[in-house]
Amino acid sequence: MIPICSALLGVLVLVADPQADLFARIERTELLDSKGPVARIEKDPAGNVTRLRLDAMTLSADEFAALGRLTTLEQLALNKTNVTAADLRRLQGLKQLKGLQLNSTGLGDDAMAELVKFPALSSVCLGNVAVSPEAIARLQADFKSADRRLALGYSERK
Repeated sequence: MIPICSALLGVLVLVADPQADLFARIERTELLDSKGPVARIEKDPAGNVTRLRLDAMTLSADEFAALGRLTTLEQLALNKTNVTAADLRRLQGLKQLKGLQLNSTGLGDDAMAELVKFPALSSVCLGNVAVSPEAIARLQADFKSADRRLALGYSERK
């Protein structure tokens, strides 16, 4: 009987769902604003995740990859996270993503080329980041040359 249980345990480990694990962790991590707790996950009436607020969380590469499979996600807040340009590449599956908040992250100039690759992206917040004004100008030019509008909030890290 023990060998069967061991075999079953091995199967359970293999079928673990990284996305479900991530959602459980997101829900356990409290987010507060001046009025109190704020929901980190919002869903549409059909139960699809449309908005995530992951502010102040540290995410692994696997968790960023799991986020990249949320095809219904429209708004993503990654303020004060460990997001990198490589992580933005892991999110390229977010074809419905319209808004992205990247304030107070370690992103630099290299990450700006990744933003134009999100086909629905129309709003980006880049406050307190190590991105140069020249990279911002290139980002705006890239959106303009793709005939896309971009609402951009930006302040360079002092």
